[in-house]
This record gives sequence, C-alpha cells and structure tokens, in this order.
Amino acid sequence: MRQRDVALVVRLGVVGWCLSTTPVQLAGQAAATSGATAPAPQTPAGRLLTTWVSAVNDGDSVRLGALQLAASGTALPDGRVLRSTTGGLTLTQVVRAGTRHVEFVVRDRGSAVRRFGVLAVATDDSTRISYFNLVALPPTAEISDLLVTETERARVIAGTAKNLRQYYVVRETGQWLGDSIEDRLRRGAYDGITASRYLADMLTSELRALSGDRHFRVEFSVPVLPADFSLSRTVADRESQQALWDRNNCAFLRAERLADNIGYLKLNGFGSPEYCKPTVDAAMAFVKGTDALIVDLRDNNGGDADLVTYFASYFVAPRTLLATTWTRASEQTDSAWTTHVAGPRFAESKPVYVLTSTRTFSAGEAFAYELQQLKRVTVVGDPTAGGAHPTWPRRVTDHFYVNTPGARITSPISGTDWEGVGVQPNVLAPQAEALDVARRLATTHIRQRR
Repeated sequence: MRQRDVALVVRLGVVGWCLSTTPVQLAGQAAATSGATAPAPQTPAGRLLTTWVSAVNDGDSVRLGALQLAASGTALPDGRVLRSTTGGLTLTQVVRAGTRHVEFVVRDRGSAVRRFGVLAVATDDSTRISYFNLVALPPTAEISDLLVTETERARVIAGTAKNLRQYYVVRETGQWLGDSIEDRLRRGAYDGITASRYLADMLTSELRALSGDRHFRVEFSVPVLPADFSLSRTVADRESQQALWDRNNCAFLRAERLADNIGYLKLNGFGSPEYCKPTVDAAMAFVKGTDALIVDLRDNNGGDADLVTYFASYFVAPRTLLATTWTRASEQTDSAWTTHVAGPRFAESKPVYVLTSTRTFSAGEAFAYELQQLKRVTVVGDPTAGGAHPTWPRRVTDHFYVNTPGARITSPISGTDWEGVGVQPNVLAPQAEALDVARRLATTHIRQRR
C-alpha cells in the first residue's frame, strides 16, 4: 500500500523457492554463440528442465499440465503460448547448477532472443518444481549483469537485515528477522545461489514465511539504483507511470448499470491520485443515478492509500476520519480524513456492497475495512488476504532494494486493523457467488423502498 512504482529493466514475478547448496557446475556448459544445444546437468533440477523444454517444443499439453500440477507454490509459463511466440526453445547455456536448482539460458528458435531462467525442485520431492522464472534479455544484456557474487550476496543479506531492524513496523520482530537471515547466511543457506532474482525471491519468501507479513518484497534491479532511490522520480518515470495508468484505465475494468438500476464498478487496483482521480470521478459520475452500488474488489491487490481516501470520500461526509497511520521511521501518526471530491457524493441513503475474496489485498482491504467500520458498506464474499502494513522501498545495495512494511493503520472505531486476519465479510459467500449475492441484497433493498 502506498508503494511508489519504479521502472526497472528486470522484474521476474514468480515467488517460490528451494535451497540448493551443492554446486555441480559453473558456467562451463555454454553453446550460446553457436546456437547449439547445451546438455542439461544430470540432477533432479536438470532432468526437470530437460522435460519442460521438450514439452514446450513438442506443444505437449499433457506433459505441460502434469508439470504445472506437480509445481509447488509457483506458476509455470503457458508452454503452448511460449511455443507459438518463440518457435520453440534451445538450451544454450547452463550458468550454474546445484543438486536442486539450475540457472540457464535458452534461445528462441524463431529469433535471436535469449532468455535467462532458474528452475528449482522441492527439498522433500525432487519430482516437483518449487521455483521457476524466465525472462527475455535485452540484446545488449550480459548474463553477468543478472548474477551476484558471494561478496555481493553477503552485502545484500547484511543490508536487508539492517533495513529490517531499522524500519520494520514491529521493532522486536524486525530485530529477530534480521538476526534470522544473518544466521542463515552463516550456516550456508544461500551458498550456491548466483542468480540475483532467485536470491531476491528467496528472501521475499523467507521473510513472509517467518513474519506472516505478505507485504515484504525484496527486488533486484539491473540498473544501479540512485542513492535517493526511495524518493527519486524522474520526468521519464512520471511519463511512464502516466502511460501505464492510462493504458489500464487506472485498474477500473468495468462500469455498468445492472438490472433494477444497480451500479457496478470493477476495480483491480488503486493507482496514484496524481493520475487516477479523473478516472474515479468519471466512474462515480456514471453510477451517480443508480439506486444501489456494488464495488467489486475481488481481484484488487492494492496500490496507493491516498486514492483509497479519495474514492472513499465519495461515500461519506467530508472531514470523516477513516484511519490513522503510525510510521516507525518517523515515530509520527498521520490521519486520513475524507476530502473534497470533484463530483456529487453517492447518497448515504443508497446501499453500497463491496465484494471481497482471498485475493483482495492491502489498499483493496483498506477501502473495504474503513468503510465497513463506518457502517457505510456491506462487505460480501470471502475474508481477505490480511495485509495491512504500508510499505516503502528502500535501497540496500546498488542493485537490491526492500519493500519493508513500516507502518501500522488503526481504525478510529475498532482501534485495530486487519493484519493477518483479513477483512471479515458482513455476508459470507463464496467469492465466485459474491456478485449474485450482492445483487439479490441490492434488489431486495430497492424494491422494499419503492
């Protein structure tokens, strides 16, 4: 929540990991310049890599499906789509291999595009993929740009541990988390990991598992991060963000008028108010004449808390206190009050239903929770994911940064938040059925008033 967006050259998204501490081979199996096939190592990870590449090249949906079903906590790319867009893949280099993980390069058969990837298998079942990612490399990229040395790896761990101790919202937990990853470093838990993205995802998974806080995220950047990384926003960044939010309509997927004059808004994220206030205004103008409103946040995974405040301001009176936020770094408490909006507010006599699911996260949860506490909305669906701690990105080395949960939100009504427990619906319903349930509730309310 309230995370600044930073444009990075490399962003590999899949989280899931497995430790591999027995090095088998280093960067020796290379056929990248000739385009020939490099042999995969005869290890559990190497054999699964061979199976996956073969299944992609054959377009074998049965084998691809079996590999995905056997994957643990990670998503494999759609092999049939990959084959149609690449013409197939050739394994050209094994960068590093351990008993349970392999770092590799493949080349598209239909072009000169190279892709760098990591595959790891589960510690308790070597037939199951526990981690996979694959990214297309720019033409001028060097494989070495994506790797981390032993010294750099130690600096990443030390910098992350320092960040946790200094900024994590719960001081004692931050100290313990920092001690934990430094102890794992000393015991060799990260030995053999040279792929920078793999290290970042491993730390992300560890911190989330240890703390239960799903807002943790460690990231890797190919370009050197600026010294003032947390605050830096260039003109190019601003233009890129404007284009991004314009392209996806500020995450507003649908605005409709349903039967019985029920408004429906499908919102999958909260963008920057700098770019997205006009979209909120337009959406609310579209539904202003409806007799009830359904706000669908079932696929909303968060965003900017300031846009939450602005959107919520359409539903309650001006100068209503929504929440307070205490930030550990500053030891200060800020208040979120409803503010002026560009259009007419949605009349408080009209019911509002907010749809939630286990995917609803962070800022999406804040909107549901804050208005639920004010008894302005009825939440319908499943309990949400339970991520309430706002984060800020902070640089820990030239190429790594950490999104550390550093603040606590408190409702002025409940005196607490939804961290770890999620927003509990007023009307519990399977998320797939939540819209139908909300429509029935809205229809009943409207007909009773007529």
